[in-house]
Amino acid sequence: MAQIRIVVLLARPSPLTLSGFGTLLAVLAGVEAVARGRTRLLLLGAAAVFVWVSVVAGVVVAVLRNWQLALATSLSVIAVWLLALNLREIRSPPGRRTAAEGRRHGGTART
Repeated sequence: MAQIRIVVLLARPSPLTLSGFGTLLAVLAGVEAVARGRTRLLLLGAAAVFVWVSVVAGVVVAVLRNWQLALATSLSVIAVWLLALNLREIRSPPGRRTAAEGRRHGGTART
């Protein structure tokens, strides 16, 4: 009987089947977390998944409504992130190099 359920899930899942499978996985993960004493980690993971799904849904809606603004916003976020990384590298002490820099210049990185 379980094999039929797996085939149904893989072949042509309905929204009811997918939501039931997701609920089953969430309940099993919750029981596992409580049994191992990692409830805080479970809640943190659930919050991270919720934020990730919300961000992806927001990006999809933004791209469908106004793709130019969504593209400009995402490129701006990437540019600010890269600037922050460059500023952090510039402000680091002169004797310290990251591992990637050490490999790039042929030496070993000092930590």
